[in-house]
Amino acid sequence: MFKLGFSNPGFLLAVPVALLAVAVLWYLSVWSYRKARQAYGEPRLVDRYTRRVSIFSQVPSLVGWLVLLALILISAAGPTLPKTPHRVNAGSLQVMAVFDVSKSMEAQDYADAVKYDSGLRFFGPHGTRLDEAKNVLTNSIMPSLTNNELGLVTYKGGGFPLADPTDDFGYINYVLQNWLVAGNAPGGGSDMGSGLKVAIDEFKRYGSPNSEKVIVLFSDGGNDGDPALMAQDIQEMNALHIRLIVIGMGGQPIPVATYDKDGQFAGYYQIDGVTALTGIDEHYLTELANAAHGQYIHLDPRSLPNINWPSALAGASKIEIKNTDLYMYPLGAAFVLVALLGLKGSYRPAFGWIVRRVRKRSSVANSGAGRKGQL
Repeated sequence: MFKLGFSNPGFLLAVPVALLAVAVLWYLSVWSYRKARQAYGEPRLVDRYTRRVSIFSQVPSLVGWLVLLALILISAAGPTLPKTPHRVNAGSLQVMAVFDVSKSMEAQDYADAVKYDSGLRFFGPHGTRLDEAKNVLTNSIMPSLTNNELGLVTYKGGGFPLADPTDDFGYINYVLQNWLVAGNAPGGGSDMGSGLKVAIDEFKRYGSPNSEKVIVLFSDGGNDGDPALMAQDIQEMNALHIRLIVIGMGGQPIPVATYDKDGQFAGYYQIDGVTALTGIDEHYLTELANAAHGQYIHLDPRSLPNINWPSALAGASKIEIKNTDLYMYPLGAAFVLVALLGLKGSYRPAFGWIVRRVRKRSSVANSGAGRKGQL
């Protein structure tokens, strides 16, 4: 349940006073009108040519004006939703995104989690683990890092610096779209430690002393590298105060589809004549995150989590907080109510002749029926 906040709560204190003042003025207005009608002339003749006003008939108008005033004052008070992290403060963070580009990252776990053009759905791989990793980086993480630096690293049997840390996200997007593909790293297999080592070296070479440093690792688990070298990488990250966020990709074991040069489905990847299955190794990924005193997040294809990336990437002191303003909603309702009250005041001059004609015909019909009954 959301709890509303107000930027200018003093206006709320004025609501009961203003409503009482309007109610008093409304009553004085109705009372003055009725007194004027009594002083104008003989009541029978005045009632014939002017509309009689009663307190009860004017209550809907009173309610409308009271609600209108309350909406305006609530809007002026500036209602907001609770403050939420919006983005990381400019210049406070450097991030290296490390991507596993081994064969297993071509498994299409996310084919049903992402909407694709129906005309392209059956041509070429879609919804792969690597696709979803790029999607999360582009559409969720990068908007949180505006005016901060981001670099890219890929790895298979060895690590490769795909893009040095930069705040030029146009360049980063170009690299993501054109160069970040499965297999674009040296060697074979999946040596996670080599990817982390390249990211650490990038921070050593381009790191800013005034920026917090984070490695975001996208992988489905598994490591063909030397465990001793991985332990050295973790020790070095801890010594350099580099935080590690491990993003687990994929779900239950599935085969990896293969495609021909025209993008048509050509079967499944096989090892020694047997269709190979690949699933996420969460046990290894969580152990890695714990060893590095980092954080583990699983992008489960069955139910993608809703993650507040500014909070995940940076500490509370480095996050820009933004209110979600709601003043436009009561203000919009006030404009609609003004229009309705205006229509109430104008419908008689505009359509009164129709009402009078209907009443006249009804009166004539009734008088004719009465004469016929007397005959």
